[in-house]
Amino acid sequence: MRWLLVERKPDVVYAGLQDIYLTKNDIGTSDRGTALTFATREAAEDHRRHLKHPYNWVAMSVGN
Repeated sequence: MRWLLVERKPDVVYAGLQDIYLTKNDIGTSDRGTALTFATREAAEDHRRHLKHPYNWVAMSVGN
């Protein structure tokens, strides 16, 4: 299982919007294929804590 960081959105606003993933350059993209992935949730959370706006992102698991 791999982990990536997804932009956090309030549930009310989220309906119908596409996910935004964090890239290697710490910017958002809608292309999941270019998203920065992590081997563990701990690694994803550690990276998130070092971002300029860490609370804008949440760790999410993806398949193998």
